[in-house]
Amino acid sequence: GGRRRAPRRRPPPAATLSFSNYFSLGVDAQAALRFHSVRDSNPHLFFNRLTNKMMYAVLGADEVARRSCANIGGRVRVFDEAGRELRVPARAEGLVFLNINSYSGGVSMWSSEAVAEPLAAWLPENSEGGSGGGGGGGGGVNKWAAPSSRQDGMLDVVAVYGAFHLGQLQMGLASAEKVGQCRAVRLATRDALPMQVDGEPWVQEKCVIRIQAQPDKIPMLMFTKEGGEVVEDVQYALDNALAQNFINSTQHGSIMAEISNRIEQRHLRASVQPWTFNI
Repeated sequence: GGRRRAPRRRPPPAATLSFSNYFSLGVDAQAALRFHSVRDSNPHLFFNRLTNKMMYAVLGADEVARRSCANIGGRVRVFDEAGRELRVPARAEGLVFLNINSYSGGVSMWSSEAVAEPLAAWLPENSEGGSGGGGGGGGGVNKWAAPSSRQDGMLDVVAVYGAFHLGQLQMGLASAEKVGQCRAVRLATRDALPMQVDGEPWVQEKCVIRIQAQPDKIPMLMFTKEGGEVVEDVQYALDNALAQNFINSTQHGSIMAEISNRIEQRHLRASVQPWTFNI
């Protein structure tokens, strides 16, 4: 008889997830994954916020020695919407893709001030379809980093240098490394990596991920020391006008977006555009 053909291994099914705050991979996702694993195994140890933070600190200290996500730039390639490859710093152990400039309980990862900053963002010689390896090297072109905004339809991409660096960020003693700003992202991983979406972690096998903004925006409330009663009243009036068919959904969204643009710098209210990524 003839030779039997080996069965083809089907690729895993594609998945689509959404996030409003951030998507990350590397050291922070690894810490979150270990925290969730320990909590699921020993729920009696996690009875208040202080205990949770102490456990996070212990697991973070262990990760400082392990460095399980070292050389993240050699394990993942990141491209923007034009197919240009972003330069991942050689020392990076994690990447964070921010829709809202508020990470892990309110840490600001990207300046919101109206000051442009120099940014080595792209590797032109390693653009998609071209030659060259992954990130981690020099050769980036100079670009000016725009201030972070919830209204610009951009993801702010930053790098972190390990568990110790994450602790410094929490205490305001360090800054994240700005990598780039993108309207869409394509990631290609070389092996399994820990990832998380808005604090929900998992281990992802080798894959290609595409991140893009959803067409609709959703309102987001923020804590503020200033009174937000006027904004709430306007929101209520617009919702009521929409319900009574005085305005349509497009007009409602446009008015709220304009209000958000005008008061964003006062941190009263913002319209946030959710993002989806396909694995």
